[in-house]
Amino acid sequence: MSAVKKEKLYYIILLFSAYVTAFLVIAMVVFLFYLSLPFLNSVSWHSLFSWQWAPKKEAFGLLAIATGSVSVAILAVLCALPIALSIVFITLWAPKYIITPCLALVQLMTAVPTVVYAFAGAMLLVPFLRQGWQVGTGYCWLTASALLALVIVPTMVLMLYPALKKKWMDIHMITAALGMTSCQAVVFCLLPQSIPMLLGVAALGWARAMGDTMIALMLAGNTFQSHGSLIEALRTLTAHIALVSSSDTQSVEYGVIFLGGFFLLIICSGVQMLAQRFLVGEAS
Repeated sequence: MSAVKKEKLYYIILLFSAYVTAFLVIAMVVFLFYLSLPFLNSVSWHSLFSWQWAPKKEAFGLLAIATGSVSVAILAVLCALPIALSIVFITLWAPKYIITPCLALVQLMTAVPTVVYAFAGAMLLVPFLRQGWQVGTGYCWLTASALLALVIVPTMVLMLYPALKKKWMDIHMITAALGMTSCQAVVFCLLPQSIPMLLGVAALGWARAMGDTMIALMLAGNTFQSHGSLIEALRTLTAHIALVSSSDTQSVEYGVIFLGGFFLLIICSGVQMLAQRFLVGEAS
């Protein structure tokens, strides 16, 4: 088979895969919305956009768990991005015998199941916070976000490293000729040029943290409340879907999880598309 035919075959396969993926995403959106219609017909929209969750009172407010999901994901990204950048900068300047095991460890971290992270957090971080603050149980917003940060750091590093390495190879000789130190070159040249990529990576990390179930389920505390402190318990959309679906299949409360899944899929898909726009713009 000639190279032209191979290239055309690869193009057809990739195009077909893209159409199948898009179809599946659209099908999931339609499926979730269709299954949430009985709930929408039996409950007023006003009850959805409230802070109260009391099914016996026909109060199905999603705001508390929605803000819980967003808050956990944002704090996880704020913790993970500086760590990822630090690892990348170390690998840019370090000798090869440090770079190779460092990247291998990062790749290994991507293969660790999230339940392992959650179990380690429950055994190590939760008692530490409980004894350190002497307040609460240790199952809180901070605990969940800290472990989610560990989960998304490897993904961020593996996306940032090749791109920042290429940029660094392009500018480090020029900045050195101008008398700039490596630190000055990073702060004044490398990072400003990489802002779109950093935003895209942060958005992808946020969507990954937003969609995680196990860590939020095991470490966030699963309490319906408007949280105002890092050591307060909260509940996320993913944890709520897991808890309700494991014990109920008939009530109106069960119907709300499809609506929650619908909103979650729309939000995460929108953020993913925004991230891709940043990353594609950076690549071009």
